[in-house]
Amino acid sequence: MKEAFTKYIQILKEGKYLFFLNISDRLFTFLFFLLLARNLSTILYGEIITFFAATGVFVSLLDFGLAAYLQREIAANKTDRTTIFSNIFIVNLFSFVLYISLLLAVYFILYPGSSIAIFLIISISLYFGLLTETCNKVLSGLKNFKEQFTGFTLARIFILILFTIGIYLLSINIVYLFMVFFAGMVFNWLYVFIALIRNNIRISISAIKKTSIVNILKHVSPLGLAVVFTFLYNKIDVIIISNLLDYSQVAFYSAAYGVYKSSTLAFTFLLAGGFTRVSEIAGNKTEVRLFLKQYMILITIICLLVSILLFFFSDVIVKFLYSVKFLPSVDVLKILSFAVIAIGLNNLTGIILNGIGIFKVVMYITLFALFINIILNFAFIPVYGIEAAAVVTVITEYFIFLFELYFLMRVIK
Repeated sequence: MKEAFTKYIQILKEGKYLFFLNISDRLFTFLFFLLLARNLSTILYGEIITFFAATGVFVSLLDFGLAAYLQREIAANKTDRTTIFSNIFIVNLFSFVLYISLLLAVYFILYPGSSIAIFLIISISLYFGLLTETCNKVLSGLKNFKEQFTGFTLARIFILILFTIGIYLLSINIVYLFMVFFAGMVFNWLYVFIALIRNNIRISISAIKKTSIVNILKHVSPLGLAVVFTFLYNKIDVIIISNLLDYSQVAFYSAAYGVYKSSTLAFTFLLAGGFTRVSEIAGNKTEVRLFLKQYMILITIICLLVSILLFFFSDVIVKFLYSVKFLPSVDVLKILSFAVIAIGLNNLTGIILNGIGIFKVVMYITLFALFINIILNFAFIPVYGIEAAAVVTVITEYFIFLFELYFLMRVIK
């Protein structure tokens, strides 16, 4: 226990800006949705959550694993960084038309009675989030987390301050408030894009080659599908609940899920830096095994403590954060607390498998997990409600961890 704690402190010191970035990310997401949850009706809050989930699915399609691939290549490649970045960034730019067309089709098919203004603002804002993530992955490959942290934090402080003023003092219409969210996302992208220029990485038109783009897409397709499948199994429950039940049930489920996901702050910053590290040592099985052992012990201890906290204090947490109108979230959070250890460990195994280039294994495991998630949700949500969605989440996370660990051990033994 003492050794694990010492290792934890050491990693904190070595990657302080990565730690700060993860705190800012989780804290902003939590506070942003908490503001909405406490000040909007459960129906409108559930509608907004559904929009974020649906839009996020298509953002993951556009990402297609390119961001993770970019970080891995930047970490491993010292000479062609501008070329790699240029080809991937141009794919992101030209995919916008497809992205917005697909989202409009989804809106008119599934949510025609909802606010199209909010839907479009969220969609375009998350697209700029994709562009920012592409730039951030380059900086991660360079182990430059300070620029990421600064850009992210400035943008999110801007959003939170104006959102708080708009809600509590000015009672501004929610559509205008989401324009603030859009402005913050654009600012964040501009900041990190300029940071890349300061690090001598630019968009080079001459470096953009059709053959290079095709080769990258072929190589990254298994990783891309794995990213899409992972995002889907994380968000499909919200989309299913919104269609089988109602927006209020989405709100109750998402409140508990938000606390659950925020709790992963205790270990996620470790793994962001870990991906770059695994990419560097991918050819040395002994070092990879050591990395797995050290981080598995550390993450298990952290997640066990978090799981116990969420289970025994779920009632206090939900009432304090969301008020008594979200009491239906308490039982959901108790159930989700059992998934904390699994999500921590499957994040670890997934990062190692991707870091050593075993993309197809992760793709197939997440695909099967997605199938299981969808089938079980459709079977049990109509009968048992949002508690069933929470149980399915626990099952899905453990399924992914156990199968990823099995294949990882076969590779590195």
